[in-house]
Amino acid sequence: MPIRVRFAPSPTGDLHIGGVRTALYNFLYARHEKGTFVLRIEDTDQKRNRDESLASIKDGLAWCGLTWDEGPHYQSLRLDRYRAAAAELEKTGRAYWQEDPEKGKALYFRIDREVINWKDLIHGPMGRDVSGDKDLVCVKSDGFPTYNFAVVVDDHDMAITHVLRGDDHIPNTPIQISLYRAFGWTPPEFGHLPMILAPDGSKLSKRETEKYRAMGLPVTVGDCRALGYLPETIVNYMALLGWSPGGDLEMMTLDDMVRLFTLDRVGNTQARFDVKKLLAMNGDHIRRCSIDRLAGLTRPYIESAYGPQPIETIRLVVQALHVRLDRLDKVAPAAKFAFTKIAYDPAAVTKVLKAEGAVAIVRELRAALADLPSFDQASIDALLKRVAENHQTKLANVAQPLRVAVTGGTVSPPIHDTLAILGRERVLARIDEAINLGPPVEVPRETWQFNTERLAREIRSARAASATEEDLKMRVEPVLQRAFESLGVAVDLVKYERGTGLRGRIDALYGFLVLEYESPGKLGTKGGLRESLDQIKRYMDAEAERAGTGDESKEKFVGVALDGDSIAFVRFSRSPGRLAVPLSLGPAQRLQFPDVPGFQVFGPFPINGASLRALLAYARAAGVGR
Repeated sequence: MPIRVRFAPSPTGDLHIGGVRTALYNFLYARHEKGTFVLRIEDTDQKRNRDESLASIKDGLAWCGLTWDEGPHYQSLRLDRYRAAAAELEKTGRAYWQEDPEKGKALYFRIDREVINWKDLIHGPMGRDVSGDKDLVCVKSDGFPTYNFAVVVDDHDMAITHVLRGDDHIPNTPIQISLYRAFGWTPPEFGHLPMILAPDGSKLSKRETEKYRAMGLPVTVGDCRALGYLPETIVNYMALLGWSPGGDLEMMTLDDMVRLFTLDRVGNTQARFDVKKLLAMNGDHIRRCSIDRLAGLTRPYIESAYGPQPIETIRLVVQALHVRLDRLDKVAPAAKFAFTKIAYDPAAVTKVLKAEGAVAIVRELRAALADLPSFDQASIDALLKRVAENHQTKLANVAQPLRVAVTGGTVSPPIHDTLAILGRERVLARIDEAINLGPPVEVPRETWQFNTERLAREIRSARAASATEEDLKMRVEPVLQRAFESLGVAVDLVKYERGTGLRGRIDALYGFLVLEYESPGKLGTKGGLRESLDQIKRYMDAEAERAGTGDESKEKFVGVALDGDSIAFVRFSRSPGRLAVPLSLGPAQRLQFPDVPGFQVFGPFPINGASLRALLAYARAAGVGR
């Protein structure tokens, strides 16, 4: 007799991972035996049925590559057949109608009250005494059949020869055999598959779904896809949760499994889900995939995180990362360097970029990369090796500073792949930004002029777009942050409130960009600047004495005018000092310090290219920052 098996899910939720294994074993058995795999949808529970669940079942089976030969058959379309079968039982005296005060009138089946035995395909001889069981409801008051009744009629009508299902159905088997006897039909052979347990040995619980997902354990086919597992991985791994092909063979295609699958090698003990093994297997299958296929599969994860991206960039990313991936969803965080603005890890900058000679090597690489005829992996790799050889150092001593410069951290794909993914323009821009994080260096005036004038334009644009000072703060702060990153100092905006005494002398100042430095002792290390700052300090001390505020006024701000249109504010105190730049929407006002010849206070402060250059020069000369 030709083998006919079926997978019969209910459309009440996403396709469960245990259901995948049941469907897989039925599929493999049918294909191995040249039989027929039937899909039947048991949708008689009208209150719990969901259209989206039905779609999930079909899509999930298709995703796994489990194609059915017949169906899907829907129980909801076979109601007339169930009524006819019920009438047959009623006619032979095996069924009777009974009123239930709560559930209404229903048709009950008189079960065989004895020990009912069967030879299970998985467990061997089994049996259960149903003498004390209640009679079975066949047809509910709403006219729909119950599960145990409909499944017997369906399996008979569809000529199912073997029923392979989870061992949670063992209690149903003797009742169903009793129904087969009542109809005079030959029952199919039953095989009950042991349950799949959680990693800790407990039963997989729907209440723990979020915990399972967090550890990478997919509970449904939807989870498999969301967590980045390949369909061939899921099929391969689920086949081994209860079946062994023999020997040490583990990595298999679906065709391999069809060829090798036999029921005598299906175990009768429960299997634990091993997430580490699943991840390792997924990584192996990922490495077997073509880059073009992986680019298509990873694109949704990348674009969900970073928006639309060129497929060629995604392809380069995948080509560089796929050897390290054990889940496709991990490509998005791993490729962050390629799709977002760079963010430097302070620890990486301190350890790598600030190391002796690191910035010099990065500068040398910057020039060489700019002139490289072809910006591909092979050309970049050859260049890096050549530079390392010229410096008589390890390749890592060249690659790692460059990696931090272009990614912000110490971990990325191989450096030649990383640079090729970013492209020449972004690599050079990021190196320029990274060089400014290193120790102070002499930079040509033309470079400062270009950078500061560009920043001044951004500030003017931000000021024009700001309706309030809070708007201005939000827009200008990131712009000024970039302006002073080269100093390696902490930056924040503070509000300077109008007050009395010295504070009242500069009440036009509404906000400050504040740069921390280690101590006032480091200020004024070059020539007349120290003398000028000493004059300002004496002026502040005198102001404090006149105001009767003692040392408190040393926490106030006072200003130094440089180059006629720039201003630096310095606060002296026993604690670390600050260099501050005032910001405001209002017009500039000028206040004179008569006791400090040649110096003026400006507030609010008009920021432009010249003033930013002067302020940067002042900060470097004063030893602010590094």
